[in-house]
Amino acid sequence: MSEKDTAPNNDLDITIRLHAWRVKVLNTLLIVTSIAAGPMILVVILAAGRKPEQWPAALTFLAIYLLIVGLTIFRRLDFRLRAWGLLLMAYAAGALAFARGGLAGDGRVYFLALPMLTLILLDWRASLAVAVLSLLTFTAFATTAHLGWMAEWLVCQDNPLSLVYWAEEGVAFLLTLVVLMAMQYRFSQFQKSIATENQRLYAESEKLRAFSENIVQSVEEGILVEDARGYITFANPKASQMLGYESGELTGQHWTIITPPEQTARIENEIAKRPRGIVGRYETAVLTRDGQRVPVIVSAHPLFENERFSGVISVLTDITERKRTEKQLSEYREHLEELVKQRSTELVRTNEQLEQEITEHERAEAALRRRNRELALLNQASQAFSSTLDLDQLLITVLEEARRRLGAVACSIWLTDPETDELICQQSIGPKSEIVRGWRLAPGEGFAGWVIRHGKSLIVPWP
Repeated sequence: MSEKDTAPNNDLDITIRLHAWRVKVLNTLLIVTSIAAGPMILVVILAAGRKPEQWPAALTFLAIYLLIVGLTIFRRLDFRLRAWGLLLMAYAAGALAFARGGLAGDGRVYFLALPMLTLILLDWRASLAVAVLSLLTFTAFATTAHLGWMAEWLVCQDNPLSLVYWAEEGVAFLLTLVVLMAMQYRFSQFQKSIATENQRLYAESEKLRAFSENIVQSVEEGILVEDARGYITFANPKASQMLGYESGELTGQHWTIITPPEQTARIENEIAKRPRGIVGRYETAVLTRDGQRVPVIVSAHPLFENERFSGVISVLTDITERKRTEKQLSEYREHLEELVKQRSTELVRTNEQLEQEITEHERAEAALRRRNRELALLNQASQAFSSTLDLDQLLITVLEEARRRLGAVACSIWLTDPETDELICQQSIGPKSEIVRGWRLAPGEGFAGWVIRHGKSLIVPWP
């Protein structure tokens, strides 16, 4: 999926997260306002008791307060309805404060804060509309002050009512409002860019995490992660399968549950190296759920967090098949050694007979030479078998000796696949040997297939 395809999804996710954040901000504002405004309303009511002419304003403030409390309680109402309700109540409180206090009151503070609060709760268009409304309201109050109407409303009679003074204060109010809105707008754009970048980084990290998890889940080696105390915190499917456990069953178990008793001391010595940052690779056996022992090679790497040892990640490679092959090679080598001994005895007996008949039978002499060559080849093969357990190296040694003895250009060994009966070129030497090695022939195909099918040697003249 391209970046153009994912961009709408990222914008939608950012919008959803921004809406959730605005809901939390609105709830917090309503709760704080409901708690903080209570004592203020009480003071206004007590003041109205001493000055009856202030009762209309006091009752208006009380009504605004009760509406805000209602918006705080009824959270199931639509978010925009509650947000606009709070903004309108704040506007009404600001207008009333302006009417009672004039330029000396708190009205200008309300009208400066309203556009910024609108930008936080809604968007920049609504904020611009509220800013225009605040300016119009300020202009209206300046007009009423100039006409002398405001004098009847003011609590503090020392307020200036001159239009020039109000105009000067209005310019300052306008400049302050514009600067605050511009700063708030740029800050909101900056926050949005940060949110977009965070979303992009989060998406990339999720892709990387999924990619890494897919690798860990699909590899053919078992992977175990232990904490600093030796308890397993993660086991991939291959590790669970190798040890006979269901997915997740190994989590929380100590490493000793999969360690044969005779291997415990050795594993403890290996584990003691990890806090020092030493990587380990060793051959051991692990214990399956049903008590079977599985030979493995363990590659263990220490884990550190903030330069403190936090655990070990171990990769387990099952070498059961390799062990089985080594055993078969060992048995085959012993068989060949026994065969050489038997052939050596036969050769001695044959030589005695040939010494008696050499003057009568030249064919017997040729047969003796042929047997000698066979014995030499067999002896060389025996030495090769005795010197190594590596099958490929063993086959190469046999082929090299055969080529030297026979004067051949190239030699190869073909084995039968027991499942498909196909012939597989197990090893080859000579020109283009890397191409021939690994070839497969159908049963009966080629010279090698003919020999396998008929059980006879075949000599083919080369033009």
